[in-house]
Amino acid sequence: MTTSFPRIKIRIVDADLGAAPLNPKYAEVLKEVSQEGDIRVLINNAGMSHNMPVAFEDMTHDEMEGIIGLNIAGVVRVTKTTLPYLLEDT
Repeated sequence: MTTSFPRIKIRIVDADLGAAPLNPKYAEVLKEVSQEGDIRVLINNAGMSHNMPVAFEDMTHDEMEGIIGLNIAGVVRVTKTTLPYLLEDT
């Protein structure tokens, strides 16, 4: 809860977004939060880059798959799971 906006509740969910399928804990938290009130905003702040900067041609296949898995697939999974709650009562 913020002091400037006491009716607004913020919930931070810690989940491994690079793993497929999306951790079921995330969907459980969404359901729980939606029972307390509306879900109006998703801050889908996930992303990664190289552990150590390397030239593209030197990047390993596993590193590339990890970056793609999180930066694209993870963000899409979270959005797809959250979207029905964001669209409720619109």
